[in-house]
Amino acid sequence: MSAACRKMGFDIDEDYQPCKTGRANAEKVLSDLNPNKIVKFKEKHFPFQGLHWQEFSRIDKEYQRLKDTDKKTPLEYAKELEQKKKELRQKQLENELSPAIKMFIEALLGSTDDERLFFLHWMKFKLDSISSSILPELQEKLVTQIRETNEKEELLNRLSRSSLGLEHFLREIGQIYEASFYCSDPDLKKHLTKLPSAAADMLLSGFPVELIDGDVSNIPIRWVSDVLKQVQIKTHPDTRIFVLSALGLQSTGKSTLLNTLFGLQFAVSAGRCTRGAFMQLISVDQDMKAELGCDYIMVIDTEGLRAEELLSITNNYEHDNELATLITGLSDIILVNLSSESKSEMQDILQIIVHALIRMKEVGIKRSIYFIHHNVSDLSASLLNLSGVTQLLKQLDILTQMAAIQENKEETYTKFSDVIHYNIKKTIKYIPGLWHSWPPMASVSSGYSEKVFELKQELVEHIKQERKKRLPLTISDFIISMEDFSNAVKSEDFLFSFQNSLAAVAYSKLSSEYSDWKWEIQKSFIEWKENAERRIKNCEEIDNLVPALKSEVDELARKQKQETLGKLKAYFTSGVNNRQLIESYKHLFEGNIKTLCAECKGNAVRKCEEFIKLHQSLIKFQKLIHKYGKEIELKVNELVQKCKLEENELTETQLKEEFEKMWEKNMKSFEIPEDHVNIRAEMENTLMTDESKRKDIKEKLRESHLSQMENKDFIATDKHVNTTSSYLYYSWDWAKQIASGIKGKAHSWWYKNTTEMVGSHADKEIGSMRFEGGLQEKDIQKTASKGGHSVNKSWNSNTHVMKVQKIADTLISKCNKYLDDLINKTTDYDQSYCTGVIKEIDKQTEKLGDGNKLVNSQFHVDIKLHICGTAVYYFQEMHDKFMREHNVLDKLQERKDAYWETFSEMYHERDLSKKVRNQFCNLCLKPSLIDEIQRQLSRHIVNQMRETWAPVVLRNITNFQLSLLVSLYDGEDFEAYKVYITDYEWFAEEWLAVQAEEFCRSELNGKTQFSLLLEGIISNLFEELMKILDVKEVKTGKELLHMLMKEMEKIMVLKKENLGNNMFKTWAMHHISLQICVKQYKFYKRK
Repeated sequence: MSAACRKMGFDIDEDYQPCKTGRANAEKVLSDLNPNKIVKFKEKHFPFQGLHWQEFSRIDKEYQRLKDTDKKTPLEYAKELEQKKKELRQKQLENELSPAIKMFIEALLGSTDDERLFFLHWMKFKLDSISSSILPELQEKLVTQIRETNEKEELLNRLSRSSLGLEHFLREIGQIYEASFYCSDPDLKKHLTKLPSAAADMLLSGFPVELIDGDVSNIPIRWVSDVLKQVQIKTHPDTRIFVLSALGLQSTGKSTLLNTLFGLQFAVSAGRCTRGAFMQLISVDQDMKAELGCDYIMVIDTEGLRAEELLSITNNYEHDNELATLITGLSDIILVNLSSESKSEMQDILQIIVHALIRMKEVGIKRSIYFIHHNVSDLSASLLNLSGVTQLLKQLDILTQMAAIQENKEETYTKFSDVIHYNIKKTIKYIPGLWHSWPPMASVSSGYSEKVFELKQELVEHIKQERKKRLPLTISDFIISMEDFSNAVKSEDFLFSFQNSLAAVAYSKLSSEYSDWKWEIQKSFIEWKENAERRIKNCEEIDNLVPALKSEVDELARKQKQETLGKLKAYFTSGVNNRQLIESYKHLFEGNIKTLCAECKGNAVRKCEEFIKLHQSLIKFQKLIHKYGKEIELKVNELVQKCKLEENELTETQLKEEFEKMWEKNMKSFEIPEDHVNIRAEMENTLMTDESKRKDIKEKLRESHLSQMENKDFIATDKHVNTTSSYLYYSWDWAKQIASGIKGKAHSWWYKNTTEMVGSHADKEIGSMRFEGGLQEKDIQKTASKGGHSVNKSWNSNTHVMKVQKIADTLISKCNKYLDDLINKTTDYDQSYCTGVIKEIDKQTEKLGDGNKLVNSQFHVDIKLHICGTAVYYFQEMHDKFMREHNVLDKLQERKDAYWETFSEMYHERDLSKKVRNQFCNLCLKPSLIDEIQRQLSRHIVNQMRETWAPVVLRNITNFQLSLLVSLYDGEDFEAYKVYITDYEWFAEEWLAVQAEEFCRSELNGKTQFSLLLEGIISNLFEELMKILDVKEVKTGKELLHMLMKEMEKIMVLKKENLGNNMFKTWAMHHISLQICVKQYKFYKRK
């Protein structure tokens, strides 16, 4: 056609030089594009918006929600996710700029305004032409031919990957910009600052710019913010924008409506449905700015919600709900497109939006909503739709009340209009169909245009009325609002996954029930562990007990799983409201129950292993006590016989002298094997097993051993700093890539920004270079060096040493926590602790992330030796303390008075019943009871606090953390905030300890809760004891001993090592005295 026009002498656009240049640039950018190989083109030329960006978006959302913390603290998990995000950005930067993107950037930045405008139009025209020839066929297959889910999923992927538009080029530039600024100092990336400016020019020229990436449901915040900031710079600082958006189901004519309303260019004819959200600016005429109160109207077009083919595969409402809520939050007016078939779907979406806005603190100003009914022409249809909308709004009022009650905001929100403003007479519009018949042969309906024009007039009038109430946001305020709403939507980890609010409420009720079931499972395992601990400590043949314990815990896990799964099944068959809405989540709770039982079982097994290890460490000690106790008892009997053979009866003083001689002689004869452990040598030998650092460790240990490093502060120095930082290399590699691809008029842009970056020395150097063909790598390296940016000279020594010291302090603090957990155990030191400490150091070092780039191998060696030296000191203290507490001679010495009393009573042949009773109570029963009371008391306090004191707070981890934060806020203590941030676990434990103390001190009926719990435990224990001692027939001392021990071991851990054989000789005659002793338990109660 252009050729024919030329022959006839017409002036045509194709001969206009800027148009020719723009077309040539577009053809050059798309020269590698084969319409049948769009997928390969995108993979080759758009690497930044690939899998790394998708994974980054997923992790970014998880960073806000912290759902999968597992065993980590929220702070540790957040740091881990932040490190993963950084690594993904760095992986993006490993990609080179593709030729198409280099040429696209060059065309944007190196063209005149007219050339750039024609270039973008030619790009859009050519890309739309290609899409129109490919996508309709795929869409037709998706709708009519494919039935299998797997085939649908594959076709959907093909449809998405085969879609190519101008937005993909802008998205790639945005990701390059985001990744570049995420990973390094912005000063080193000044050569990219023109990219937001170019995108701002596009936005001001009437081109849509992507706001939300529909493929990953994420806003590239920095990119979009900087683009809008450039708009502000190019207009004026107080530029105000009024935001209008359209929401609706797929193919309800949202883009067509917006294009008709404002003469916009949202894609509707290229076969590509909108994905995500796009923004476009409409300039307000100067004479209307004062009336409307804004300089621009920002129109946001969104993708269709509830796409049937997508939901049939994923059954996932999260994407749609997030998108709708975010757009609603950002908008001043929302146009909701409805059709007769879509009301129920839109009701579900509006429920979620309202509930989400109620939950968010960012709600602030109420938005306005217009309901637009499409394809409605006659009066009867309008009346029917009015009735339908009225019912919809009544239902939304009820659901708003339900959501407000659930969020404890029922006084603030009582109806739908409290959240989103509407007027049933003015904000419900009916628009006939666009075509009189079926396109493309049908004529356009004039009624459509008339109704749209009426809608436009009302929208303008609405903006004028809103101006009287408040001014629209400035661009700066909109950016802040966008960031806040984006984070709020990412943080919402509950509502968006549901079809509607009723499903969310039903799920919440089930979660509440599950929380109770979870506690019942945990409580049963806690009780089993207490019983297992009691049996292990009372057992003499531990090897015979282990198989029985394993069998029992297996059976307990099986029983709890079966019972709880039965409760879940009964819940879904009961009369609970709306349970059918959450039927799809049943398998999730089933999995949680099975996982919980497995975790509780694993934890119980580990605890039993700890109990067994402690018991085994005491066996040697107990055997010696038993052995030497028997020898002393034998000597006491011999001494009694010897003294009775004396002609004259010995006085008490003479008896005491004889006893002392016997005692001293025997104590000196006992051989106590030394249990000396060279902990330092064991730790050093373990350190030497690290092959990667063995040489350096060996050299250090030659200079000084670990004992010389204990209790000394670690001081970071220059020798610990890594002087080969990689950050600057990223910058110059990027400079090389961009410089090599930019020629011609773009050189002025490159020259200006590069000279700003490297300084005056670089200015002189670059000024002497020839730009034909682009800068060379050698030129860039040379310029960097002269600009004072030599890698080995640029870092500030003191600053880096301070950073390294912080890294060291963090490592030491983390490892000290691990050490505290080890040394606070009641067991003896074990060689495996050395391996554990070294592994913990390596584990914490890996978590440093970018911190590892600031330190060198010398630091890793020195910090490991320092922490291991500290560990040796604490392990030695631990071992010494254990040996002191379990010294055989000291224990025998503690029982000396009891042996003396027994010797004296036996010599004088007095009634031993009182002595037996007192010795049993003081040496065995009393300490055993005290230990058991303490053991039970902790469990009872936990149970009572959860069930009566703070059932909501302690119901789940979410409520607990919320209470923690509220307490932190109410305290208004800056130091508390610091502790919370730096040591969350300690802070949480201390807070919980305060709550436990408050509970124990609280009173009920004139008595403290602590006293009431104590009385209950003591009463139960002594009732059990009386049952045990209620012996009906007299037995021999040996039989009585075994019977009593066996029964008492069922309710407590007996301190049998404190008893001697002579104590039980008269039990057959004096067990009634023991009953009297037990009845007089008030003494123990007071203690």
